[in-house]
Formats: sequence, structure tokens, C-alpha cells
Amino acid sequence: VAPLARYTAAPATPEDAVDLLLAGLTAAEASQIPAFGSEIPPSTTRNGAIDVAAGVATVDLSEAFDDGGGSATMFARLGQLTFTLAAFPTIDTVMLELDGVPVTSFSGEGIDISGGMDRDYFLGPGIVSENLVDTPASWQYVTSPIQVVGIARAFEANVQWALFDNDGLQLVSGFTTASTAGPDWGDFSFTVTYTVDEPQVGTLQVWEESAQDGSKVHLRETVLWLIP
Repeated sequence: VAPLARYTAAPATPEDAVDLLLAGLTAAEASQIPAFGSEIPPSTTRNGAIDVAAGVATVDLSEAFDDGGGSATMFARLGQLTFTLAAFPTIDTVMLELDGVPVTSFSGEGIDISGGMDRDYFLGPGIVSENLVDTPASWQYVTSPIQVVGIARAFEANVQWALFDNDGLQLVSGFTTASTAGPDWGDFSFTVTYTVDEPQVGTLQVWEESAQDGSKVHLRETVLWLIP
């Protein structure tokens, strides 16, 4: 999973976020290298408002949401939904309904979601990369300085980063330390200060340096609109 930026005329609601998730990818997102994908069936729709109470969001989707098969596919679409809603500070846990019926065992894979889903629920099945940048999201408009926030499962908690301009030239680089070293997950944050002469597409890379040969492992790239 990875966050993608969407802009709305007014402050976004949970309903806005889910509707934009269900609408799928833009042409740029689907064609970039590496390209984004979505495991949510395109015919999925939202039924009614999303109820949010005491940190729990209950979302009712159409039956199409559980179409298809494969545990990786099903975990991925549940992860997309959960991470989208958990981006709101008022939401920690997601409960799912399909056409008004509460779901405790999802799809033919029998995934147990009876206790609801939070971000931690997806840290085991390979849905979350070893370095996940929560903020900024891909294709977000940013200005200097950029505040970067995410989670990592890094050896000795060391996280490397670099920002590149539209020509692939490195603007600035550095490293930070996550709150906890691998194999546990830790939070990280750092500030990127950059200078460009004109608006352009840039790339933020976050990775772990291999203890064996110094190469970039668990590399994640976030495409950004860099504004002077």
C-alpha cells in the first residue's frame, strides 16, 4: 500500500476519500514506473454514509468488493480501504459491511475481520513495504521544507533518503533513525529542505542500506510536484 494525493474543493470527508479510492487510478499513476495498481474491483460502490464513532469507522460497500479470489488480493484491497480511512485522525479501526450486512469473515479466503481492521493488522501479510512514507503522498504538491513521516522495519533503525529533481539529479540527501529497530516497526520523520527554480516533478527515495554491500534495499519512491 502507498498513499496517493487527491484534492477536493472543500476539506475531505471519509466519504470523499473512499469514493476517490473506488474511482481508481489516474492515467499518470497507472503508467508511471513503477506503476501503481489497485486490487479493488472497479464496480465497487459505497452504500450510504460512513459512521464514525469512538475511533471506529463502519463503511458499507457493495457486494462487488469481495469479487475474485486469492488471499494476497483480498488482503491488499482491505489494506487499501483501511489505510485510506485511517489517514483521518478520528479513525483508528475500520468495520466492513457488504450491502448492509456486517462482515466477520471476508471473501472465500475466510479472512477474519471480526475485530475490525487497523493499520497494524496489515503489517504481517506483506501488504506494507519495509519503508512506508505516509506523508507526503505521491503526486502531492509540496514546498520546501517538506515534512516526511512514515514507518519502517529497518536494521539498526537506519533509514536513508534522497530527493531528486525532474532530470534525476540529486538535490539533497540524508538519513534518519526510526523509533524502533527491525524486526519491529518504528516511526520515523525528517525534514527535507530543497531549492528549485521552477515547478517540476521530483522523486523522494527512502531506503535501507545493505549491511552486506551498501546497496539500496527496500527502496520506495514517492513522486512529488516540487514547487519553488
